Amino acid sequence: MFIDKEEKLEIKATGSRRICFIKKYLNLKNIKLNEVFYIEWYVLKTTQLRRNKIKVKCDDCKKIIEKRICDLDVNNDYHLCRNCVLKGDRNPWYGKTMHENVKKGLKKWTEENGNPFTWKSSKEKIKEKNGWKITADKKKGTHYSTDWCNNISKGLKRAWKEGKFTPHYDDWLNVKTEIYKGIEYQCSYELDFLKYIEKMGFLKDVERGPKIRYINKDNEQKIYFCDYRFKNSDIIFEIKSSYFLQLHKENYLLKEEAAKKKYDYNLVLDNDFTIVDEKIKQYNEIYKF
Repeated sequence: MFIDKEEKLEIKATGSRRICFIKKYLNLKNIKLNEVFYIEWYVLKTTQLRRNKIKVKCDDCKKIIEKRICDLDVNNDYHLCRNCVLKGDRNPWYGKTMHENVKKGLKKWTEENGNPFTWKSSKEKIKEKNGWKITADKKKGTHYSTDWCNNISKGLKRAWKEGKFTPHYDDWLNVKTEIYKGIEYQCSYELDFLKYIEKMGFLKDVERGPKIRYINKDNEQKIYFCDYRFKNSDIIFEIKSSYFLQLHKENYLLKEEAAKKKYDYNLVLDNDFTIVDEKIKQYNEIYKF
């Protein structure tokens, strides 16, 4: 929208053409050289001053922007900034899928040149911009309100209790995982377990374990993600080394207690697969046939 639809611009009588224009528009007879006058912006749309700018307000984000008077229409009171002009369905590409030839071209270019964000030159340019410092300076001295912090804290705790977070091996928690023939594993002990199961011919029957709620040593409700499980059964496996078991023994025992209430819980310690052999036989007899 126009901030001031009748805004007037300063014009100085500096040349014969400009003097003639001022005389004609203001109906004046005598004008002194370099004399200053004020004329409505829309009158100057076709003059030498047509590239002068006036301030308008974006009707979408309400940001104050400047536009050249030659691009404005006094009868059109709707204006958009550069960011909003192509927002949503105003963008000619909105809702349209990329043409297959364009996809192939982009893929080929990326394979030949690599991702531009991984180029050394790109990294140097990003570093030079110091974007993090600009953001930090803008937010310096500002703080989130206590109510906002409390609401976020309550929401996170509620999400944990309801089991809405993804498993601990997910990238969200920055825990690195690998894939072995379609199944995730987190350490060498888990990989050894999967290879042993494969050797016994039951790899296709294994999946990641279920989520189990338990109360930890600090009397807090938590979610425990068991390592593996035989599909369509209650047989689950926890893969551990003696070192890590002793390191978190108190919480481990609480997890084990909670798991045994609902599942056939089995600890595979230090790659001792004796219990695995027993459970494979049980699974083959009860669940597979």
